[in-house]
Amino acid sequence: MQRNKKMIGVLVGLAIAISACGSSSDSADTEEVTADSEATMTTDADATVPESGAPGAFAAANYTTSLADVCPNPLIVQKDWLAEVEHHGLYQLIGGAGEATQNIYKGPLGSTGIDLQIIDGGPGLGDGATPSSALYAGNLVQGVTPQLAYVYTDDATLLSKKFPTVAVFAPLDSNPQGLMYDPEVYGEIKTVDDLKAAVDKGAKMYVTSKQYSYVRYLIGKGIPSDAFVEGYAGDKDKFVTNEGKWLNQGYESSEPYTFSKETPEWNKPVKFVTVNELGLGIYPLTVAVAKDKLAELSPCLKKLVPIMQQAVVDYLADPAEVNTLVESINAKDLGAAFWKTSIGLNDAATEAFATRGFVSNGDNATIGDFDEARIQGVMDILKPLFTADGSTTMDPAVKAADVFTNEFLDPAIGLK
Repeated sequence: MQRNKKMIGVLVGLAIAISACGSSSDSADTEEVTADSEATMTTDADATVPESGAPGAFAAANYTTSLADVCPNPLIVQKDWLAEVEHHGLYQLIGGAGEATQNIYKGPLGSTGIDLQIIDGGPGLGDGATPSSALYAGNLVQGVTPQLAYVYTDDATLLSKKFPTVAVFAPLDSNPQGLMYDPEVYGEIKTVDDLKAAVDKGAKMYVTSKQYSYVRYLIGKGIPSDAFVEGYAGDKDKFVTNEGKWLNQGYESSEPYTFSKETPEWNKPVKFVTVNELGLGIYPLTVAVAKDKLAELSPCLKKLVPIMQQAVVDYLADPAEVNTLVESINAKDLGAAFWKTSIGLNDAATEAFATRGFVSNGDNATIGDFDEARIQGVMDILKPLFTADGSTTMDPAVKAADVFTNEFLDPAIGLK
């Protein structure tokens, strides 16, 4: 199914922005995903490990650093959207042994001595709220305040005054979000100039809102505003009925599979140009904390973040348990009735994570770290746009160093 979620990018100029636009990624070579056998995991002698092969057995056997004395219990994480394999690192920490209820998945965080509670965004978060706001005002649907949330770096910039956050881990190095196109109509689109050439041929781009930060960026780069058509809500009909002459907002981890395998009206290949390829390198889905809670949570984060790093590595090495879990949650309508993610789609997304570098060490050997210059480059692009729209939620003096830290990462943990 196509995503209408985090299509929910930054709505510039609102006091509370709707969460999550995306960046994207340069292509990267596929990396072998062998876990680092020495990766900060210690044994808790009191942990009960399920029988090998049972749901949750891998998590219980491998995530054993004691967190009971340093972390909240339960540890609550606010996601940006409904269950999907982009959230693989969180689900990997529990595996299939957790309890799934409406918009919540919870269970033991391996054998660490604490429970993990994962809360959906979208319907699980509530209208007008964001993951950033939930860190301060709580999740108004569930009545709890998370300690961690998924925050995109454009949102961290826009909300840096009203809901300042600090990202501590980047499970995805880049976002699969971008613009889908028919290669039979447009050949290859890889740059803003290629997009301009497509518009000169009459192309329209179907997006949720022109206020998304990446759309604002493209307009600023010279793409005419009237080339964007607003209203995208996960629907496929505009792309199909316009015979691929329109480009469509989407995710490279989703639409190439759904359009070629699950859309009888189309059922042929599509291609993507990602937002990163177009020059806006936002970090998506960063694990972030409220800035005023960073010191309090630091003892927990020092032990937790390396476990999160290892969970991403382990997922890519063997995604079957998490991919099956995500399919099952959505098949039972525990997110929203319209949201379905088949095993085929989940497996295709996993492949895209590796082959397209959406999950990657980047330019070093460490999974999940941040490049300060990259974040500052995005801020230098977006801050003038937010300022021009009269944003009251952004700190005009915010800089990259204010919204992230690499201090809790283990540099030895990464894809091999």
